[in-house]
Amino acid sequence: LGRSHPGLALVLTLFLLSMIGIPLTAGFFCKLQLFSLAVSLAAGSSSALAQPDPQVAEQARLYGLLALIAAINAVIAAWYYLRVAS
Repeated sequence: LGRSHPGLALVLTLFLLSMIGIPLTAGFFCKLQLFSLAVSLAAGSSSALAQPDPQVAEQARLYGLLALIAAINAVIAAWYYLRVAS
């Protein structure tokens, strides 16, 4: 694709880099906001109350787990997208 349509290959590579979350792309800012929200919910929900509700504590734990799964998924996706782009 790079030899026959270099402009299209460049645009596709930029889209893939954005999906990976390379800084200064839209994908980076979206992932940053999602990860920071999930981590802040996980950290703030359980420690805000003196006697935390068990259901709120469970939701906070699940938000932390969700952030971890999303980070692992981002690494796997980066490996795949970089193989496609090369």
